[in-house]
Amino acid sequence: MIREEGICSLPSSIQTTSHKGKVCILHGTKDGIVDVSYAKRAYETYQKELGEENVELHLIEGGNHGFSKKKHDKEAISYLEKFAFLSD
Repeated sequence: MIREEGICSLPSSIQTTSHKGKVCILHGTKDGIVDVSYAKRAYETYQKELGEENVELHLIEGGNHGFSKKKHDKEAISYLEKFAFLSD
């Protein structure tokens, strides 16, 4: 990650790790630190590598970088609980 003027930017090509399990990506649509486009690109990259059925992308509407509102936290936790249950 490259830090420019208080905002993080990622290289144009996202490199995933050697991870071969399921992936769940959560990202706030109002994230002022990492643009939501990076989550979308990571999602597309993982889909190509792992298959569509092994990757989830959940955009938290109005959520910022740290999901600072309780409703955003609840939404994120709900997605993570479902993901953890289905990944067992």
